[in-house]
Amino acid sequence: MPIPGWLAGLPGAGEVFDRFFKDKLISSVGRAEPDDPSVVLLKKALSTYSEERATELGDMLARNRTWQCPTLANLRSKYRLDDPEFRSDPWLKKMPAEERRKKLADIDTYEALHPEVRDINHQYYDRVIQTIGIWSKAGAPLMAGTDTSGRAVANTIQHEFRELARAGLTPLEVLRTATTAPATYLGLAHRMGRVAEDMEADFLLLDADPLDSVDNLGAISMVVRAGHAFTSEDLTATVDKLLRAQEKNG
Repeated sequence: MPIPGWLAGLPGAGEVFDRFFKDKLISSVGRAEPDDPSVVLLKKALSTYSEERATELGDMLARNRTWQCPTLANLRSKYRLDDPEFRSDPWLKKMPAEERRKKLADIDTYEALHPEVRDINHQYYDRVIQTIGIWSKAGAPLMAGTDTSGRAVANTIQHEFRELARAGLTPLEVLRTATTAPATYLGLAHRMGRVAEDMEADFLLLDADPLDSVDNLGAISMVVRAGHAFTSEDLTATVDKLLRAQEKNG
């Protein structure tokens, strides 16, 4: 059944949704075998993939202004969970012990999958990247998003920027997916999404030019929100404090 929109506004709703979908989707992929119906169907989809059809769909999305938020980093955490980055991501060490244990168990389960299944998953994700690139070239409107609470291992908005770049978006196009594009989608381009006079003054200060590389979008020096400035050191200290409190309270 559809989930009522107002539920998302309840305290802790994001964490509950994140945990539910992570457990359901990861575990279902982890149990797959080569003859599993879902794997067989995915193989058929891959064998019949058509760049021409993907281009036609991209043209339609562009023509109708149908917005897309591909959440590539989230898909990557389900179909490429055997990437070494998921074991080396710095956030893994910061997670509460029980969450870290579950994440490592998820990775162990995925790495134990039949090689053919993992290969099919990898091919699927590569096709997703290819399709987003085709849609971007067609002019389909794109926004950046992770589809998680932002705490997932190797699944931050910066990871999403990197995957969008892999799909072929330029650094400027990636920057727009997180600034002017969402503002336009929300009908708030008159007061959000740009640094200009009379615009809302919520923004990031970076230590490097984001037009040189999407990696520079992670070089955050300061966050200014509702008139309050927070350095990256302030934010790191706050996160560490909250994690210690969570670990202490179980």
